Amino acid sequence: MRHNLKAIVFLLVVVSLMAAQACPSRPTITLSICQESGLIAGDYCPVIVNRTYYKTPQGNEPIAPSLKCNIHIAVQVKVCAETGLLPNPYCPVTENRPFAPGTEPTEICAVHKKPLISVLTCFNSGLLPSEWCNHVIAREFSPGTEPKRICNIHRPYFIGTSYYEIISAPLADGKWFIQQVAIAGGNATEFFIIFNWAGVEWIPFEIINPYYHESDDTRIFPLWDLTKSKESIWIKYRALFAECKAQGITPFIRILDFCSIKGTGIYNGASIPRKLLYPFMSSKQRLVDGTITGGNWGIPVRQYYSAVSSRIIAELKAAGVKDYFIAPWNEADVTLEGWTEEEGDAVLIDQFKWFIEDLTAKGVPRNRIIINTTRAYTAMRDKWKDLLFEIHGINSDTTLSARIKDTAAPFTPNGDGYDKYAAGRPGDPPTWKEPSVSQGRAMGAILKAKKISYMYFNRNTEALWPGFNIGRAKFDVLEAIAGIR
Repeated sequence: MRHNLKAIVFLLVVVSLMAAQACPSRPTITLSICQESGLIAGDYCPVIVNRTYYKTPQGNEPIAPSLKCNIHIAVQVKVCAETGLLPNPYCPVTENRPFAPGTEPTEICAVHKKPLISVLTCFNSGLLPSEWCNHVIAREFSPGTEPKRICNIHRPYFIGTSYYEIISAPLADGKWFIQQVAIAGGNATEFFIIFNWAGVEWIPFEIINPYYHESDDTRIFPLWDLTKSKESIWIKYRALFAECKAQGITPFIRILDFCSIKGTGIYNGASIPRKLLYPFMSSKQRLVDGTITGGNWGIPVRQYYSAVSSRIIAELKAAGVKDYFIAPWNEADVTLEGWTEEEGDAVLIDQFKWFIEDLTAKGVPRNRIIINTTRAYTAMRDKWKDLLFEIHGINSDTTLSARIKDTAAPFTPNGDGYDKYAAGRPGDPPTWKEPSVSQGRAMGAILKAKKISYMYFNRNTEALWPGFNIGRAKFDVLEAIAGIR
């Protein structure tokens, strides 16, 4: 029995060995699989799992994938070879590199820049130096960004052009004009404060209804309320003054345009005698301190002038403007009406004496006060040699040379007015001509040699000019006078 049991066990072992030989273990393969796609994982698959497959699957057994994941593939990006960032046009070497989606660079290389060029500039203005800049340094610029303009702040005299009614233009147009003056080589411009060429609504204090003189309804006396300034106008002046400072332009401020008193003007949309500003005209019956017979028309003119000049100085200071000129009157005069010539001269001299005292008491340097008068010119010039005296109607080198020869004392020429020698532009009326470009060059040479300042009267800035449009203002003559054309 025991022998039979051993035989059975032996037989089972033999059978098992034979079965093992007849059915060997099935071969498998282990692969790295992308969990998302189920395909063979690539270098950029975010989640990878190892899975084992039979090499020869049977029935429903899974089949090992043969394809590589086509979802998570590299993004080819051209980069700067040095920084690995997106290249700019000045990176010397670039190459394509693969990146996992979402990891490619988004910043542009800031290491490699456009080659710089060295340019000599004025230390103060940063512009190309003029012959008067005494501190010049080299600065580096990317090509195309170097300064093109010549410095306009160190010229020892002033060259500019006028926009008398600049306050009546849109602020953007006024700033554009100031910028063009600087581009043309100018370093000055001039404005009116009290005028009515463009309408009396631009006078910076509120006007009470005009008072008509009982014996002459052409003598209109507006009353001003000095407690009610037009803040929007003063804010606009401050912005214009700030633009002057930014562009290196010195403002010449003319408080009253006496020419506005002559002829006709606009008030509340209606044409009326321009004598709306009549109280600024002095006569024996109508003194310049604002009183007439009976003295009942309103605020004295001197009080008004003082209020205006104080506000002008305050706005210049608020805009950071330290260098400026003030002309109390433009083309000042009196109406004789019972006075002799000598009496009229004396009244005008007395009025200017008050102006000078009022301005100097407010800190305006005497050499920044301009006297512009059609009467008592010589007497005033002899009396106040330290002030600037202005002569109008100079628009040619011929007239400029003649005035220099005839006028012993220093003076400042101005182009506002008639010059029979001015060449003008096509279409200019005979009495309103600008210098030509060639005349401007000749005038510029004289002004430079004599170091005389000059304000060129730009016709296209004048509101009375037919078809007025500030966009048509010309600056070629100013360029010629400044020596850059």
